[in-house]
Amino acid sequence: LKSIEFEEESKLKSIGQYSFKSSSLPNICIPQNVNIIGCYAFNQCNELKKVEFSPHSKLNIIDNAAFCASSINEITIPPKVKIICKSSFSDCTNLKKLQFSPKSELSIIEHNAFIASKITSISLPANLKYIGKYAFHNLPNFEIIEIEENSKLSSINTEQFICSHFKCLMIPANLNGLIELNFNEKFLGL
Repeated sequence: LKSIEFEEESKLKSIGQYSFKSSSLPNICIPQNVNIIGCYAFNQCNELKKVEFSPHSKLNIIDNAAFCASSINEITIPPKVKIICKSSFSDCTNLKKLQFSPKSELSIIEHNAFIASKITSISLPANLKYIGKYAFHNLPNFEIIEIEENSKLSSINTEQFICSHFKCLMIPANLNGLIELNFNEKFLGL
């Protein structure tokens, strides 16, 4: 499969498990009414470089390993996404740019979500409450973590960002805890 197009008024509500796994799609535009992208839906899509979402996307959940080991370069998470499940974007070795839409409703990033990507910086949305272990593990080019003002995130710790050598951590006044952060040269990649 090298191409797929959805009609503008598509009623499609979910992209099921394994739907396009290992396909040769170079890009895809997810229809507005899709509220879940299922497990492994775009897993190992080596040609998939671009994923776009309708401006009025109703997407709520990006399920386990949905885009794992795909070749996407950048992604903007739509505003209604509440959960990025485990390993959703793990091993996306070309993923350099991760953005969250303004007024993001994202509340959970599960473990291993972005492990082994090439993300360089991230601005975590204010509604984010939980980041799982190793969510941002092994990001060799990672430099900046910004946590938005009025963040609902109560704490951050080394396990979330282990082996990610960031140089700048911008912490809002309301963050309650820094757990087990080792601000040494090895951890910061200096």
